[in-house]
Amino acid sequence: MARASPYAYATLNEPSGDSTYATGINSTNQIVGLYTNGTGNHGFIYNDGTYTTLDDPLGSGTEALGINNRGR
Repeated sequence: MARASPYAYATLNEPSGDSTYATGINSTNQIVGLYTNGTGNHGFIYNDGTYTTLDDPLGSGTEALGINNRGR
C-alpha cells in the first residue's frame, strides 16, 4: 500500500535560464540554486514566487549552494 508523501513538489524554471537546479531550501521555503543560460551560471534565491539573481560581480559564474533559516 502506497503512503501519502508529507512533501509537496514543484517544478522550478527560472524565466531567463535554460536549466534550473535547486541546491538548498530552508524552513520558510526559500530555495537557492543556480540557472544556466548563454552567459554562464547564475545563482538565485526563490522566495514566495519571485526569483532574485545572485551574480558574482567579477562575472566568474555563481552558484548558491545552501541557505539557513535566517535567509542567509
